[in-house]
Amino acid sequence: MNAHTGLPYAVVEDNGGRLTLFVFGDADRQTAVYAYTGLEYETPEDIAALLRGLEGGDIPQDADDEGVVGDPQAFWLEVDEGDIVADDEGIYGFRMGTAADRALRVPLYAEAIDNLERWDGASVCHLEVLLREAREYAPEDDGKPDTSAIDQAVLRLGHVDRNLTLPDWPDWPELIAVDEAGHYLAWSDEDWLTIGYLPDGLRDRAA
Repeated sequence: MNAHTGLPYAVVEDNGGRLTLFVFGDADRQTAVYAYTGLEYETPEDIAALLRGLEGGDIPQDADDEGVVGDPQAFWLEVDEGDIVADDEGIYGFRMGTAADRALRVPLYAEAIDNLERWDGASVCHLEVLLREAREYAPEDDGKPDTSAIDQAVLRLGHVDRNLTLPDWPDWPELIAVDEAGHYLAWSDEDWLTIGYLPDGLRDRAA
């Protein structure tokens, strides 16, 4: 999801696993203009498409559907903020029950991995965005993101010679990719990823 674009929205999961989508008329989420409950019965693919539509500014066109809430604002005022499992700024895996995990995280993670594998090599800044988005959606293992699928996707990128090393630089980071302009993306112990410019003489070897 891209933060601060499109229509502000939130997805709420109650204790019974019911998922409700709220769409707001303001960025502060004070006024709910649309609500749909029963999202857990939709396919994960349809939900992902729905959220992409919201990011593009499209309010769902299903006014006759029985899941549409007649008074979205009154319904929203009853919501506990701790039940929000996703919104236009991201997803909150630590709050998710089984229904939200199946409906939201699984398809978004699959889509993020697909976007990562289709990176065109033009800009490592774009690749960094794709990697951080994929990590946001990654399933958790012992309270930490399980990035094994991300690691495998990175190995398949093929935009860097992984045997490239600098003997005189013992702390040289493990490269992920080098773009057309000579900028590199590498793993980092401090912030997971780091971007820099490949020194002269190494760009041809990195390709």
